[in-house]
Parts: sequence; structure tokens; C-alpha cells
Amino acid sequence: MAKEFPQHWATKASLHSNFNDIVFLGSDQPLAVSVSRQGKLFRQWLDTHRLAIPDKGGFIITDDYNPLDSLQAGKAEAYREVLTRRIGMKALLW
Repeated sequence: MAKEFPQHWATKASLHSNFNDIVFLGSDQPLAVSVSRQGKLFRQWLDTHRLAIPDKGGFIITDDYNPLDSLQAGKAEAYREVLTRRIGMKALLW
């Protein structure tokens, strides 16, 4: 990632759960957060939820190669189980 985006950041909502979406930010320009009070609070949150991005391994997602749907199958099934428990199977069927 660093090769394409010298400025990069990865974060997830909870550091205590593997059941998360990970947000990646990448740019060739410095990543800036507003200096407003909300911006400072957001920056503090980002700092505490930042993930290290390994320098080696991984793969590049392109328009021609995007396996994210298959990689998220387990998460989709977990969401389905939660919905089934909370609202019942009938609500999920049309």
C-alpha cells in the first residue's frame, strides 16, 4: 500500500472484536483532519483505533480483481444469524 499511497491509514470500529469493517484511507498527499473540536475528537478516535498495515504480502484490489465479496462471506452469515435471532426468519423472506 505504501508504494501506491505514501500517506495511508487503516482503522476499525472496535479493537476488541474481529467482527468489524476496516476502513483504509490512502493518498499521495498528507491526510488532514479538521482543526475544529469535532475534528480533534475524531483524530483522537482515529489514533486509538489505528491498525498497522504490513509492508509485505496482501493483494491489490482492482476493477478486474475484487474478491471482497467472498472474503466477507463469514461476516454476512454472522449478520444473517443476528437478524434471524432478533426479528425472525419471516421478516427476512419476501
